[in-house]
Amino acid sequence: MEKRLFIAVALSFLVLFLFQPKAVKDNKNQPVDNKTVAVVDKKQAELQVSPSPHSPLSVEDPRDRVEVEANGRKIVFSRRGGSISSLRLDAYDHDLVVGEIAGLPELDGRVFDLKTVSLTEYWMQSLGDDLEVVKKYDLSDSLNIRIAIEISNKKSEPVLVGRTQNFLEIDASSLDKNQNKSDWTLFEYAIKTEKKIFRKNNAHSFSDKWNKEWSSSTRWIGFRDRYFAVIVAPQKDSQKAFSKYIDEKRIVLGGEADGIEILPGQKASLDFVIYAGPQDPKSLKAAGEGFEEIMVFSDWGWLDAIAKAIYWLLFFCHNILQSWGLCIIFVSLFVYSCLYPLTMKSLVSMRKMQTLQPKIAEIKKAHEKDPQKMN
Repeated sequence: MEKRLFIAVALSFLVLFLFQPKAVKDNKNQPVDNKTVAVVDKKQAELQVSPSPHSPLSVEDPRDRVEVEANGRKIVFSRRGGSISSLRLDAYDHDLVVGEIAGLPELDGRVFDLKTVSLTEYWMQSLGDDLEVVKKYDLSDSLNIRIAIEISNKKSEPVLVGRTQNFLEIDASSLDKNQNKSDWTLFEYAIKTEKKIFRKNNAHSFSDKWNKEWSSSTRWIGFRDRYFAVIVAPQKDSQKAFSKYIDEKRIVLGGEADGIEILPGQKASLDFVIYAGPQDPKSLKAAGEGFEEIMVFSDWGWLDAIAKAIYWLLFFCHNILQSWGLCIIFVSLFVYSCLYPLTMKSLVSMRKMQTLQPKIAEIKKAHEKDPQKMN
């Protein structure tokens, strides 16, 4: 018993010295302020002279992408469709495995231009003779990105928009092949409906078998890797969710609704809330929308509950001790003490068996020619 305890304590101290430098390094990577910088392509001045909303852009055209930086995030907007096309967490030096976010298929053919309203608010505008579309991105919140898609109908007849909404595209085409591929098995998307949360792991390589539909009101759709998550919540629930296969490295997660009818001369808005950050229960809960439900440690409910309890205990200890190494030692000793009664019971049972072994051996020897009598 004492030997096992000594080994456990020795291993805990080893973890302390190995893990502490990394923890200190990670703390240095945390965002220290809300510094916001706008980064625009050198040709942006040319883009202020808006082309026709339907003029084509070449795939190789560098003007097709516009970058902004805010609150430790680097966001790339696509001028075709005006949606977010990639997202990087600069504060954590991490590229999220996502493509288009909060897109409407009916707007994909339109060309948008960037308008900087403030250091934390950017608009992507497409001003045409038929529709005026303004996608407003509010980046002032360090946890959430808020999107309002305002559409004005300049036609002489009603238009219907928003029947299909592409909430989130998973794009694994940029994954580094030299990266630890065991991390890819932790890639998972989750779809929160009014009934339950549907999950699918190994979300890094796709086929047409990934085409699925869920006939239930959708609250949010998210994707997570080992440490980070992206979650999109429409402010108006869709009636049906879907995952659509694009190619081997990309799928789209979206929803279908009745849509919004916009009368001539009228305007309507589609709103979204997006969380992009670490899988930290405190941050996810603070972001609202029930985003903390994306975190699970196991598909088995009882095991997930135990894992979350240990997780919370670890962070509670860190608030007091301010050392991850000491926290790991404390939690290890706590778990060991909780299991101690079971360990003692097992040891007592084993010792009883050891005392019976000589008698069992004598019985076997006395009746080795008559096994039936021995039994």
